[in-house]
Amino acid sequence: MNTKNLFSIALSVVSVAFFAQTGNVGINTTTPGTTLDVNGAITNRETAISVAGNTANIPANTSQAQLTGSATATVSISVPAAPNAGQRLVIFNNTTGGFGAALNGVTIPNGKALEFVYSNAGWRATDGGTVGAAPVNIYTADGTLSSNRIVTQGANTLAFTANQPNAFSVAGSTFSVDAANSRVGIGTTAPDTKLTINTPDNSFGIHHTNGTISLKSYIGSGAVWLGTTTSHPLHLETGNNTRLSITANGNVGIAIDTPTNTLDVNGSARFRSLPTQTTLGSSNMLLSDGTGVVSQITSNDFINTLKTPNNVFNAEQTASSATLPGNGVANRVILGTVNINTAGAGTWNFANSSYTVAKRGIYHIVAGVKLENASSPPNYGLYIHAGTDNWTFGGAPQAGNIFILSGTYVKLLNAGDVIYCETKAGPGAPNYNHSNAFMHIIYTAL
Repeated sequence: MNTKNLFSIALSVVSVAFFAQTGNVGINTTTPGTTLDVNGAITNRETAISVAGNTANIPANTSQAQLTGSATATVSISVPAAPNAGQRLVIFNNTTGGFGAALNGVTIPNGKALEFVYSNAGWRATDGGTVGAAPVNIYTADGTLSSNRIVTQGANTLAFTANQPNAFSVAGSTFSVDAANSRVGIGTTAPDTKLTINTPDNSFGIHHTNGTISLKSYIGSGAVWLGTTTSHPLHLETGNNTRLSITANGNVGIAIDTPTNTLDVNGSARFRSLPTQTTLGSSNMLLSDGTGVVSQITSNDFINTLKTPNNVFNAEQTASSATLPGNGVANRVILGTVNINTAGAGTWNFANSSYTVAKRGIYHIVAGVKLENASSPPNYGLYIHAGTDNWTFGGAPQAGNIFILSGTYVKLLNAGDVIYCETKAGPGAPNYNHSNAFMHIIYTAL
């Protein structure tokens, strides 16, 4: 085969992939539509450029460069001018250290690639329309959020460190963090407590809700309101125990969760510095029923309800008792002969000489006892017990080691309260005997 034939064969092979029509050149196409029409991929061979002293020098006529090596600051890139406008250059910042690489004022983030085109006597970035413009760094310049953004933290944390008042804020005073004093302000940039909420007059402040129950605070018209704005009760606690409760209908309870009256107190009450009146006049008096519900009655009506006193109980004992221990020991006064008036409807317990009250009212108790073999000086006492209280009465010594004790005690008692008498000798006193004891009870109904 001669040289002419070899050239013909080679030309025929090339023509399969290369055609020229009307000045257009096609590679792997018979119908090129532009000056150069390639049907397939174009590969730019990448050149590795090692960074030295945070500087990278890319040689001329390079289409794609990969920056390698270690960087300790932003890498400065230098590229010779292109012979013609339109030349393109892709730069991949693959340096270690986490720093960007800058060309003509545009920074390529670490681990990212950016394309540049030579135009207007300089290399211009083609980064989404901001050709030749440096990206905004929020740490060194103000910026504007162009659209909604989402930060996905995953298992990572996001923290801000600061030591200035109003170190972080949203929309002026809408939300402010005072990092200098560890305070948060809502509606203010100068909080004076851990949480300060500043609102206009006649406005709500705090709102705590689970979707059904609402707790709110309100300031307006020179006053403060705090409570539920839904039909639910409000409870105040100390020591993890409810101390005060307010129901939805306005009942207030102290030491009770569900008060049934306007004021419902579960426990004792004390009133200090009450004004004093010397006469009943037209004043009203407070009364309490068996369940503790308090009501009022006029003084005249109260007096009119008092009934004639009834002598409901008489008891006496004339015989001497057995010898009783002295030296501070309490000894029950035993009464034998007993007379109970049915008006009182009480009961007498012979075993321990005690009278159990059957009706609520005022009880006037008169008691006395004669002590025999009592020593001198007179250190004996008569104790009249009525309900939960008792009263002590003394007496006068008589000749022959006899001591007479007596006393009168008036007490408001309830049904079930018990009345009885005891004597007691002082410390060191010898044994003694009871004789000629008595107790009378006069009952006045309310």
